[in-house]
Amino acid sequence: MEFGYRDSVDYGKYLERGTSRMEPRPNIGPTVDKNEKNAEVILSNNIARQIKK
Repeated sequence: MEFGYRDSVDYGKYLERGTSRMEPRPNIGPTVDKNEKNAEVILSNNIARQIKK
């Protein structure tokens, strides 16, 4: 499985990764890590339901 996201603002990558003048403020990475297993289970269940139809 593969997931993606898109920043709706130009400065999102700077917040996530930091700059030479600002510490990183990770948001996307930890959120994805925390919810990866839940997403796999939900997708698997939905795919199984669709196949049964």
